Amino acid sequence: MQMPLLLILFFSLFQTDVPFKQNSDFEIKLDYRFKPRPGTDGYSADGTKLNASTGVLPYLILNLKILKLDTLETKIKVNSNLVANIINKKVTEGDVFPLDMGFTEDVKDKVTAHLYTVTFLTAKKEPVSKIVITIDEDGNFFVNNERRGKL
Repeated sequence: MQMPLLLILFFSLFQTDVPFKQNSDFEIKLDYRFKPRPGTDGYSADGTKLNASTGVLPYLILNLKILKLDTLETKIKVNSNLVANIINKKVTEGDVFPLDMGFTEDVKDKVTAHLYTVTFLTAKKEPVSKIVITIDEDGNFFVNNERRGKL
């Protein structure tokens, strides 16, 4: 009975979560555009029904600008809740990475990506820090679990 508890304790000591990147080291700017929804059959690739609408709809692109890097941070990897390795490349201070969220209604309905994880890596691909961007079903916009506004 004590052996499973010891194993859990042992593995939990060696599991360290990657810390959030300091807010002063990056900035995120929301780029709202209005676009017509392209003609669809009303369903996304995973079978979820899309909101049918006529006219133009709000479309969101997030521009992530890297202001400061830690000395160990040389690479960046961006994943969404739907796609792995959206971006996987070397990073330098001043780089801007556009994160295409899509139509805001689809983001809130979780039809398109609503969670992005940006991980900063060493040259040996070991994680150093991360940025987590989330939009919930009410349109609340979170960066590193801190509410930044509402869509």
